[in-house]
Amino acid sequence: TSDTFTTDEDDEELPPPSNIRLTATGTRIRVTFNLVQGASGYEIEYGPGIEGTPGEGENYTIIDVGNVDQYTITGLDPETWYDVRVRAY
Repeated sequence: TSDTFTTDEDDEELPPPSNIRLTATGTRIRVTFNLVQGASGYEIEYGPGIEGTPGEGENYTIIDVGNVDQYTITGLDPETWYDVRVRAY
């Protein structure tokens, strides 16, 4: 899933990245997406969900991945569903 957000009240809102793809293998999830025009970087937020249902965000991790169109999240529990969000800033 993806969300739209701003990093500061004075910043212009950016659309979410499109074509987000997740590939899960063992304890990793590879996240790929299309870059957003005007974005200087991206954050990937992830945390446990309930069988495909987005979680509440309390146990989420946010990673600033810089200005790239892919990232691999590692160290995950293979028996857990994860909700993954990508945000442009």
